[in-house]
Amino acid sequence: MTYLNGRKLGYETFSAPDGTKLWSRLYLPDQNKSTWTQYWRNGRKRMESNWDTRPRARDVDRRFFGLAANGAAYAWDANGKMTGFCKFDEGKFAGKVALPEISNR
Repeated sequence: MTYLNGRKLGYETFSAPDGTKLWSRLYLPDQNKSTWTQYWRNGRKRMESNWDTRPRARDVDRRFFGLAANGAAYAWDANGKMTGFCKFDEGKFAGKVALPEISNR
């Protein structure tokens, strides 16, 4: 893992004891964003969500270091078919959205 000014930068991956990738997270500290991707045991994407790593507090006007879901979140079945798509706005569920045409990379 690489760090930039004490914050994670780049990819972090977590694998099962047998080496199967379970999830990865891409950290972009200069943009205050990260993308978290979870995988099925067959290696296909299971879920992908976007996060704000410097979100605004809800009760006071300030930002903090942490994680708040922000933006699109996608879900796929084990065969690669997209099964869900929704959005988050500053950590709050903003509703389901019609499925876009996005492949399971």
